[in-house]
Amino acid sequence: MKKLILLIFFVFGIFSNQLNAKSINFILYKLKYSFANLNLHLKTEDSLSINKKINPSDSLVPEYNTYYGILHNHTSISDGTGTASQAYTYPRNNAGLDFFSLADHSGGISSTEWTTTKNAANAANVDGSFVAFWGFEWTSGGKFGHVAVIGTEDYCTTSGATNTFSGLCTWLNSRNGVAFFNHPGREDDINTEFSHFTTSPSDKFVGMELWNKSDAFSEYFYNDGYNTGDGELS
Repeated sequence: MKKLILLIFFVFGIFSNQLNAKSINFILYKLKYSFANLNLHLKTEDSLSINKKINPSDSLVPEYNTYYGILHNHTSISDGTGTASQAYTYPRNNAGLDFFSLADHSGGISSTEWTTTKNAANAANVDGSFVAFWGFEWTSGGKFGHVAVIGTEDYCTTSGATNTFSGLCTWLNSRNGVAFFNHPGREDDINTEFSHFTTSPSDKFVGMELWNKSDAFSEYFYNDGYNTGDGELS
């Protein structure tokens, strides 16, 4: 049996007011089908390097299944446009993605809108074909950073017990779901983004966003992190 790998692309604001239907289609098409022009470089835990020319029809690594999708998307619930239903329907019916999630800024989500998002995800889900997740973006602008939280039954904001990154981690650890560091480095105004990874780690964090808006890998991946000279550990 092949293992599972999710190839996740974060493109902020698929339904934002900066994009129309044509540009949405182009972006999603480009994400899924332009890999023939790219080389994949992997480095395993035992330092074995793998270089591979990517063919869209192949799995990226032979022993894995590859699925394409986007987990960081906003609607009119926060700072995008369009409804939750529209957001889930387009990638399923037009873009050919395997999975998709909304992650509107939680500070703009009401309890009714949270229920609407979850219901829209459940309605869009097609077993064996398209996986619709729901989520939110914990948004501590300029301070502790932005985090996409996927699959929890409830949501939190940056007030009360979850107003710090460690508070968010405590909240996450008591729930089912996963989280992703969004656009690392962009919200580090006072040098506390994600508390610079000095807090107790949470195994709920399973990934990091390396592509956002027009910012590509050169912005969020090819850099020395928060601290220079530490072997790119932070």
